[in-house]
Amino acid sequence: MEMRNLLLVLLAIFLCQYISLPQPKAWRLFPKGSEFYNYSVFSIEDKDVHHFWWCQNADPYQIVDHIYYRKFLFSKKKWTAPQLALAPSEEGWDSLHICDPAVVKGEFNYQGKTYEYALFYLGTDSPEGRHNQIGVAFSQTPEGPWVKYEGNPIVEGSKRTWGVGQPSVISLDKRGKLLLFYTKQEENLATNTYMMEIDFSDMKNPKFGKPILVPPAGLKEREEGMKVILNDADFAYDPKEDVFYLVRPQHPYSLTPSGEMAIVSSHIQIARIKGEDLRSGRGEWKIIGEIGPENSGFPLNHSPSLARDWYGWLENTKQLRINFSVGNFEDFLWSYTNYGIMIPVGEG
Repeated sequence: MEMRNLLLVLLAIFLCQYISLPQPKAWRLFPKGSEFYNYSVFSIEDKDVHHFWWCQNADPYQIVDHIYYRKFLFSKKKWTAPQLALAPSEEGWDSLHICDPAVVKGEFNYQGKTYEYALFYLGTDSPEGRHNQIGVAFSQTPEGPWVKYEGNPIVEGSKRTWGVGQPSVISLDKRGKLLLFYTKQEENLATNTYMMEIDFSDMKNPKFGKPILVPPAGLKEREEGMKVILNDADFAYDPKEDVFYLVRPQHPYSLTPSGEMAIVSSHIQIARIKGEDLRSGRGEWKIIGEIGPENSGFPLNHSPSLARDWYGWLENTKQLRINFSVGNFEDFLWSYTNYGIMIPVGEG
């Protein structure tokens, strides 16, 4: 009997090594016309309703990012119509593009009103892809209307670099205390991700903590030995286990058929880290999964986010719902559209 069991174990090991298990398949979230692009989708799961925000051009074939919103009603299997959530300002720091929405629920007092929802976003006034900065807007409903904070930008970016952007936000107290993550291109052009505690309970006196570098240790790029570039990452939190989860694009970015470097990735990495380690700024991530062309059927897979509750928390960490954007080389920007996928997560 012992010999038989040993043979079964050896057979199982052999099969695990040589049989490729089916890959989870992604699905398109919602359609778009060929004259529009949409990407950088962010979502909140709230019982029967799944809320979505994303970047899209408002006018056919015009490359100007706006933030749009719609929701899916699970019980009715029905989408609401897309609606404009936030547009570039007529002038100022966010007058050209606004993108990368991240929404959180809480209690935010601004101009004599208490708002339940805060929307963090990237804005820029530069047509050269520089001077990105981070702003916030408030609303009393997920649908809006959204009121931009008059003190924006809340995190400033340099005119000499790409700047700061790609915000991700988690509530610390279900009220006004938040943990804000964001990408920053340094003056030496190195790219890093930072986290910063903020308190937006009273916008007459917003409080900003010291930015802490998010450790890249444990993450891996697709090119052996390549230094990790941590950018465009989204974060969510498991309060039961005190664990943070991350999704991020891997580097180097995709190569076009002609051998040129594309501006987006082919693969997305999923990882987690203990809360105490991340807060120390010295922790190490554990890789738990990957998304790529084998999942979506597209060569470009980028701009990921983790579906979460209103506070950036995860109720189910056995299976993660991840949003991301796909595209192809032929139409490039005009092929960008939003996909979703369920990724099973193992123990450990």
